[in-house]
Amino acid sequence: MKYMRIACLGLALLGGCARDETDRYLRGLQSTNPVFQKQSVAYLARHGCTRAVPELLALLERGPAADVKWSVVEALGDLRDRRAAPHLLKLLPDGDPAVRAAAIVAMTKIKAPEFVAPLSAAARTGDARLPAIWALGALGDPAAVPVLAELLRDPDKYVRYNAQQALKRLTN
Repeated sequence: MKYMRIACLGLALLGGCARDETDRYLRGLQSTNPVFQKQSVAYLARHGCTRAVPELLALLERGPAADVKWSVVEALGDLRDRRAAPHLLKLLPDGDPAVRAAAIVAMTKIKAPEFVAPLSAAARTGDARLPAIWALGALGDPAAVPVLAELLRDPDKYVRYNAQQALKRLTN
């Protein structure tokens, strides 16, 4: 068993995942037990199993429990797979603030240019303004500069401060 874990870790570092264990956890995503679903999601993300992305997206589309949804979103960010981009964008208006925040963090890991416009809109209004501003800086896309510059004149001092920090991040 020790050698199986070492082999699995080695494959994960190379961007793959061990088939035997992975198949078990891929089946776990189909479970109706949210605890096993979360364990499966965590295993697949921890082992860098990008072949799990379609199954993770399917689980997300099935509308799992909030804590499972959050775990899936976090895993998609950790896997840094661009196939998740449209699904993450759908989560920006999610009713759960933790899911919205997880989606924003995942976007910063994937760094797709299509995230700039929706994050710019989120940075202007709503309760996800500060995470969206932070994400615009973390994306590293110069297309975010005009929005961040505009936010330097916002009445909210926290918005102004975070916009300033995001601009510093973009220019460094």
